[in-house]
Amino acid sequence: MIASLAKKMILVSALGVGLVGCVPKTPESQTPTATALPQPLPTPPVFDEAAAQGCTGGQPGKVTLNGALVKPGKDQASLDSRFQFKQMIGQSSNQVLAKLSIQGESALSHEADFSFLKALSRNKTYFNSGCILTNADTEGLTEFFAESSEDNDDTAISIFVTKAFFCGSQNSQRYYYLINTDELVLKDANFNLENFIGAIYLNAAKINLIGHNQITTKGARVGALAMTGPSVEMIIAKEVQGDGSMLIETAGADCPTLETK
Repeated sequence: MIASLAKKMILVSALGVGLVGCVPKTPESQTPTATALPQPLPTPPVFDEAAAQGCTGGQPGKVTLNGALVKPGKDQASLDSRFQFKQMIGQSSNQVLAKLSIQGESALSHEADFSFLKALSRNKTYFNSGCILTNADTEGLTEFFAESSEDNDDTAISIFVTKAFFCGSQNSQRYYYLINTDELVLKDANFNLENFIGAIYLNAAKINLIGHNQITTKGARVGALAMTGPSVEMIIAKEVQGDGSMLIETAGADCPTLETK
């Protein structure tokens, strides 16, 4: 099911359409495991001067934020002060600023379906990317190595663990993250995606923010086309911890010029 979903997300993103927030559910009776992610075929760039002259800039990736990081309001929801996000349309070739499309509009909600996260507290595994951990951090847990599964590689990763730790700069070659965990710990973590495909999904029962954390996505240019930026979705079911911060920035690709073809 997840492999099929990932394939659909990649195809939709490659067409430059903002991704709609959607997270697969894991039955409580089933131990979650990493899921195979299909590898997309590269699209050869083709430059078209007429298209370049009419390019209005790529759309930013859709930002979907649900759960405890969103405060419900009478008229509209607002974000926890530790979170910020920005969406930027790519630079046009004719200096005309395009409007944000309906598909790319952000979505904030305090309500969400968190049932797929329930089984993860019993998973008893942890994943670490770049952090120095103590015994107390991982007591009672067994480490999950992404490279031990043929379903993960340097371009895409899908994990289901009790605790996930991310510190510092993450693999810049990855275009797809699907992180499902009971507890997500971010310490000065920096995710940077620049591609015409891809998405980041960070889903957790609780999140602990340490230092300044950032997610940056930007659409890539394919020939004369300025593509939509990769989307970002975050679901935090129960609690936001820590005195750190999280900045999410998504941007569309800049239009080509005759000088940059």
